[in-house]
Amino acid sequence: MKKLGKRTKCRFITVAIILSAVTAPVFAAEGARTLTFQDALKLARANSPDYKIADITREDSILNSNIAKDWIPSLSLSSGLYMGTLQSFGYTTNALTGASAKLPEVTWNTVPTQSLNLNLGLNFSLSAGKFFNIAKQSATKESADAVYNKTIQGYDTSIFSSYWGLKSYELAEQAAEASYNSAKSTYDNVVEKYNNGMASSLDKANAELSLSNAEASLLNARTNVQRQKIAFKTAIGYDGQMPFVLDDVPEAVVLDLPDAEKLYAEYINKSYDIRMYRASEDSIKANLESAKWTAYTPTILLNASYGINPKDKNFIASEYGDKFTLSVGAQMSLDGFIPGTTTHTQIKSLSNNAKIVSLQRQKAEQNLLASIEDALGTLKANYEKLKSAEITLKTATESYNLTKESFYNGKVTMESFMNAETTLLNAKTGVISANMNYLVSQHTLATTLGITLDELQAKYKSTDTNGINVESAVPSDGQSNNISNN
Repeated sequence: MKKLGKRTKCRFITVAIILSAVTAPVFAAEGARTLTFQDALKLARANSPDYKIADITREDSILNSNIAKDWIPSLSLSSGLYMGTLQSFGYTTNALTGASAKLPEVTWNTVPTQSLNLNLGLNFSLSAGKFFNIAKQSATKESADAVYNKTIQGYDTSIFSSYWGLKSYELAEQAAEASYNSAKSTYDNVVEKYNNGMASSLDKANAELSLSNAEASLLNARTNVQRQKIAFKTAIGYDGQMPFVLDDVPEAVVLDLPDAEKLYAEYINKSYDIRMYRASEDSIKANLESAKWTAYTPTILLNASYGINPKDKNFIASEYGDKFTLSVGAQMSLDGFIPGTTTHTQIKSLSNNAKIVSLQRQKAEQNLLASIEDALGTLKANYEKLKSAEITLKTATESYNLTKESFYNGKVTMESFMNAETTLLNAKTGVISANMNYLVSQHTLATTLGITLDELQAKYKSTDTNGINVESAVPSDGQSNNISNN
């Protein structure tokens, strides 16, 4: 059997790689659809128990803070049924006189009786604290909304990280596969040369070791992808197979951002952290005012009662009468003025909690500025890394084109050509990975400010036309696709 020449074999391997790269999207289009991040977010909000728990918790918090129950009188209905006998007694006398006269005798009579009574009561108490409960309810609702929004923001961030984390593992798998293919081609070429006496046993051993390491890296990358798929499915609450592919990493949006102090001044009222602490502070203060007014002012008591009861003292069932009573009173506890009592301790505790939550809010406001500065620093660093990765890609592209030309002119070995191709693919993957890190740092800044990533990019998108343009990870028609034509 005629052995393939190195150029013919290289072309065969390259064509196989290109065919797999071209046909993979076709099969993906037929058997799967692209799952965008927004699609994943919708799935998570519809299926994930975390989002559902947050919805129920918010609803329960607002329900328990409803002040309508404080203004609705309590109603009571009672009835009683008596069935039994009544023992009555009397005296009997004798008309005889004198010696034949007898003392009066006591006689007992058993009378069957039954009766039914019905009473309807209404009770209402009015205290000054109930008027402050209106502000308390408003603050509680605001606090519940703030906590809910902060919680949802955290879940959305988790989905964001899980989605693009899976994409990064897939990109790493692509890079590992490209490295493996290059190592396999180099190994086959070295073996062919070794069999023809053109390579040493050390060259063969090194090529075999390189191939083994590349295979181990590929298997590890594939394992990471499968693990991340499981984590991603769990995050979005999806328990089926994954007949979809993830979206491409979007191109970088260069931002023209002000300094941290200006961002802090503009977004301090929108930050979910600050809104949450402020709402909690308002809720605690409203609770304190309500408790004070309830303790230090009298409570008016209103009681109305209507009953239907037997009139006769013998409970004759056929004789009933109704009765309506209305009473108004006032009471005031002195516990709020006496140290050590439950009410006094409660007011003191609420006062301390109000001080604590106020200090926590101040601390959160101070931390917000530090968080914005940190997010800006990370964003700028990732932007510089992205520019560096693009320079690396440009250099790798030029090196690849020169190496390819030299290879087809017989000036360099196949190993050099395959290494140049692998370097180019790794450089392309590096640009997309750096772009994704830049995207994540933009998302971090947006969540710190309390806005969405789209809002951040729309407001601060740079008008500089010399911004970064990220190339695709798939070799363009002017590069790897030309391999099969030479």
